[in-house]
Amino acid sequence: MNIGFPATHHNRGEKVPCMKYYSPIKKCVVFTQSNATAVFWDSFWAESDNAKNDISKIRSTWITAIVTQYLSPEDGPIIEGGCGCAEHVAALANNKYSVIGIDWAKETVRSRAREYPQFDVRVGDVRELPFPDGHFAGYLSLGVIEHFEEGAREIFLEMMRVVKDDGYLFLAFPYMSPIRKFKSWIRSYPLWPSPKMPKDFYQFALDTKAVVHDLREFGFRLVESIPMDMDNGTREELPAVHAMVTRLLAYRGKNILIRGVRRIMLMILPFFAGHSVLLILKKTRLK
Repeated sequence: MNIGFPATHHNRGEKVPCMKYYSPIKKCVVFTQSNATAVFWDSFWAESDNAKNDISKIRSTWITAIVTQYLSPEDGPIIEGGCGCAEHVAALANNKYSVIGIDWAKETVRSRAREYPQFDVRVGDVRELPFPDGHFAGYLSLGVIEHFEEGAREIFLEMMRVVKDDGYLFLAFPYMSPIRKFKSWIRSYPLWPSPKMPKDFYQFALDTKAVVHDLREFGFRLVESIPMDMDNGTREELPAVHAMVTRLLAYRGKNILIRGVRRIMLMILPFFAGHSVLLILKKTRLK
C-alpha cells in the first residue's frame, strides 16, 4: 500500500529523484522531490493507474475494512480530506455510507465528478472546510498532513471542528519507523540544519508520538496504531532487503519453510520498516 509517496515523479518525461535528509530541529526525515501543490497532484493523479480505475462498483479498499469496524452508515456522514481519485469515497458510498470527498486538485476532482456523478467529490482545502461544526462521524486523512511544510495545525483545527464528539479520525502518514530512527541516529541521512525546508520540499516522515501528542490538544485520543507498507519502506530504507521481500510477497507455492518465513516477515517487517502508519483516534469532548 502506497500512501501519498511516489518513488519518482515524472515531469515532462524526466524522473525527478527523491532525496532524504534528517532535520535535527524537527526530529524527522525530510523528503525532497517536487512541491506537493494542487498542480502537482493533478499531474500525479493524471499519470496514476488510480485515475484509470472504474470506481462505480468498487466496494472494498484497504481502509474500508478498517472504517467499518468503527463506524456504521447510521452513525453519520464521513469525509475524506484529500480524496485524490476518490476510490475510498466510492467504496464507502457503495456500502451505503454517506461520504464526501474533498481535494484541492481541481482537474482531478472535476474529472471524477463528471465521470461518476453518483459520488460526492468537491474541490476544497482541508485547512478551511465548508461544513458546520460536528458534522461528521468520521474523517479520513490518508497521506495529507506530511506535505505541509508549516505543519498540520490548521488541518487539525478543522478536524476538531467538523468531527462530532465520539467520532473517529483515520490518519495515515509516512512515519519515523524504527529503521528510520536508527539510520538517523547513525547519521545515515545528510543533515538539514535549517528551520526553513528545501525549496523542493515534498514531505516529512513524522514522529508518531509527536503527532499523537499534538492531536490530544485537539481532543483526539489514540485508539490504535497500525504500521503499514513494508514494500515501500524496505525499498526506500533497506534496498538490499527489498528484493527478497518482493519475492516472498509474490510466493504462492506450498513449501512450508518459505511460507513460514513469509508469514513471520509479514508480522515483523511492517513494525520495523513500514513506510507509513495509520492512527485511529476518537474525538472526545474538550473540557
